[in-house]
Amino acid sequence: MFHTRPLLLLLVLALALPSLLACGDPEAQAEGDDPEQMARQAPPEHDPEATYKGRTAAEHAERLADLSHMRQLSALEDIAAMGVHGLPAREAIHALIDGIEARNLDPRVAEHVELAALGTLYHIEAPEAPAMARQRILDPGYSERTGTYRRLMGAALNSGMDPESLGADIIGLATSEPEHAARLLRTEALPDTVQADLAQALFPLDHDAETTRFFLEKLADFDFIEPAQTLDYIRSHQDLASENSRATHSLLVIIGTEEALDLALDVSGSTAVGEPRLVGLFAQSEMGAERAMERILEAAMAAETPEAIKAATDALGGLTQELIRPFRGRTAEPGTPEMNLEIVHDLHVGALARLIREGSTEAHQAQGIESLGGYLRNNREVPPNPALEPVFAIATSPEHGREARLNAQQTLQATVTSFGGALEQDPEYVYTETVRMLWTGTDAETTEVAQRILGNARRSSEHAALVLEQLSLTMEAHLDDWAVNPAAAVALSLASMDAFDRHPAREQGTVVVGQLIASEQADLAFLEPPMRRHMNTLANAGNNSATGTIGLIGPTIFAEHAALHREFEPAAFAQIMLQQPAWLTDEPGAAEQWQDFLQQVVAADREHFSTTAQEALDAL
Repeated sequence: MFHTRPLLLLLVLALALPSLLACGDPEAQAEGDDPEQMARQAPPEHDPEATYKGRTAAEHAERLADLSHMRQLSALEDIAAMGVHGLPAREAIHALIDGIEARNLDPRVAEHVELAALGTLYHIEAPEAPAMARQRILDPGYSERTGTYRRLMGAALNSGMDPESLGADIIGLATSEPEHAARLLRTEALPDTVQADLAQALFPLDHDAETTRFFLEKLADFDFIEPAQTLDYIRSHQDLASENSRATHSLLVIIGTEEALDLALDVSGSTAVGEPRLVGLFAQSEMGAERAMERILEAAMAAETPEAIKAATDALGGLTQELIRPFRGRTAEPGTPEMNLEIVHDLHVGALARLIREGSTEAHQAQGIESLGGYLRNNREVPPNPALEPVFAIATSPEHGREARLNAQQTLQATVTSFGGALEQDPEYVYTETVRMLWTGTDAETTEVAQRILGNARRSSEHAALVLEQLSLTMEAHLDDWAVNPAAAVALSLASMDAFDRHPAREQGTVVVGQLIASEQADLAFLEPPMRRHMNTLANAGNNSATGTIGLIGPTIFAEHAALHREFEPAAFAQIMLQQPAWLTDEPGAAEQWQDFLQQVVAADREHFSTTAQEALDAL
């Protein structure tokens, strides 16, 4: 019995036909190149009286003379279903093929019918079928459509045609008929070895646009093409390469050199700044992330307007995000890809630091600072030290203009005080550098940001103690600077925290305040508000110590200049000496230390203070 198969699969496409003819030896196949010679061979054994759907092959063949191509296709399907027993229809099939041209059918319909007829010859095992396919494959005038040759190729090879023999003929076309050879190459239906050999033969020749597009898509697939040849080919056909720039970029990324990147940018008509995603692909290839960062940094350095500088730093951020994306959402452990995430952070921060330090204008520095601050706020795992070093450097350097310093300070405030930001990661570094920044201020405006940052220390007694320690260690060199005023305001606020009652930090902070307000630079207009808010707490000797209380009032009493106490209420300041706190009896040596101090005040004969000191001594 025979089994029906789908018409389009068996007759039109002819891509899945079983091997019907033995391969034979090469000489026999060489003799079988001529369809007429092969047609004279004895056909396989078959039964002329066999039927399918109640009809013999000859009876089915009668329908091939019908003028309707759909009925012809139906007849071909039935004949093919009979297999070798369909051979009695062979002559009618040839007649159909020979008469197609005279019928003036639509070219696509004519091709459709002829391929179906050839497919039927394959299926009934007509000896001439492979040679007929071979003849048409090698004929450049057979069809204008590459798809036709693709189907012919598949049918011929599936029917048992020797691929080496066919391949030799096709490769020969590279010299005699290069355009047709290129068309066969584009079918991608050739055996792999034939495809590669034909491509190698055609590659050095001039191509039409379609073949050039083919090579542009397949350059990476051919081992014989060196990277330098790929670059030259793309350069020579840049207009066509730009039609599918994404595919061209992918090809160039495989090469991965800086020369390849330059060509990729030329193909897209862009620059490194305009294509951060593309540069990111090269950063992960031979070129490397460091050089990719440098390319965009160089563009930022060379930019002459704030808009161009910002575009370059935005591109730098875009490149970094491309490099970071694979590592997001993973747990960082030594030896895992997350170590690469740290490297990416270092490269990005380093590039912006260079822009800040080496940029030729304040616009470069300002944009670098703004971008660095934003990056740290968005990537809180980046350590603030040394990332913030160039920002602190400008914020504290008199060599930079006032505007640049204020810009750096504002960026610092936004960066270090953000939730989960630098203050939480490394408070010691941030507060140490901020105290240093505070000392460089020359007026209220240039110290405002430092005061705000240091004011955050009130949220934690540990942070507050750290700031008071830094003020204590650094103040001596700045007692003649105007910055003693904001420094005193910070110390007053932190030292007066409730957590520091009878605490060493209260003592240390009070000593700092005493030294600062005794400076000739002390400004009552600036200091009066924080003193009225916090001085009573510090002046309460019961919650302080002998050293702290003496440190608060001593420097003012013994100052040689017209100290701050001359400007407000010295009597109230002097009243501190009349207190009799518990430590006079509870703490060993405290009473002796206090009495020595009072005696020194009496001996100094200071207006407003010496008489009060004597009164305090008498009370003891």
